[in-house]
Amino acid sequence: MELQKDTRSIKTSIFLLIVDSNIIISAAIARGFSLDFIFNTELELSTPDFAQVELEKHFEEIALKSGLNESELKLLFKTIFNKIRILPKEKYAHLKGKALQTSPDPNDWPYFALALAENDSIWSNDKKLKRQAAIRVLNTREVAGLF
Repeated sequence: MELQKDTRSIKTSIFLLIVDSNIIISAAIARGFSLDFIFNTELELSTPDFAQVELEKHFEEIALKSGLNESELKLLFKTIFNKIRILPKEKYAHLKGKALQTSPDPNDWPYFALALAENDSIWSNDKKLKRQAAIRVLNTREVAGLF
């Protein structure tokens, strides 16, 4: 008896992305498409520790818009950050100068510095971040198109 070889290909693509806090906020508020993609096993996601500062700064507004109470939102963020690696400033701070030259918004330099350090693209729905050519910036629709 001869065994037949399985010639099906196995899809093993993993997409590496730096996640802007606006994606995390959108995921928390709408709990739809963005949240689904955060937990997609084909995405390996990172964010600078700066993102947590932004989320803390807007916590009450996010809670209000999401309809979640404080403990529910904290649990959601904890779950999200179990999937997204938070990288410390030491990992990307040395690229601040180059990031400031690249980023259309100086407040977003940590995302650009981390993208430079990790050689990854940025996932953001902030249209102005596309106004440069050094770092690829994908919106949620473009991330969906990867699959």
